[in-house]
Amino acid sequence: MHGDLRGDDGAPALDMLPVLHVGTRSALCLADEEAPKVLAPAASAERLGATPHLLCNLPLVLRRLGLARAIAFDLLELFAFVRPAQFTVPTAAGLLQALDLGDRSGETERIPSLLRAAAQR
Repeated sequence: MHGDLRGDDGAPALDMLPVLHVGTRSALCLADEEAPKVLAPAASAERLGATPHLLCNLPLVLRRLGLARAIAFDLLELFAFVRPAQFTVPTAAGLLQALDLGDRSGETERIPSLLRAAAQR
């Protein structure tokens, strides 16, 4: 893991990780505090291969990007571990709704920043 993605205690700091939200034709990446950037699938795959990212539904992301594996922190897995009895639709919008961050289906450009907020819950 990259040293700049660790907290003071040396553990990965979720709020420091870049966030990747992959759609069917493009992806949004939020790194640092800048605005999300639209990326092509090839650029998304390259980023995911180089740096661990925070994302939602790793198997779907891998399939969409044509990757066999990646180092990433899947918020759906974290949700299932922390709240094993609570159902959520396995999408970013479903996860955000389950965490009471509202229905954001029409606000695609905000999903990366909302996923970062979800990691804090």
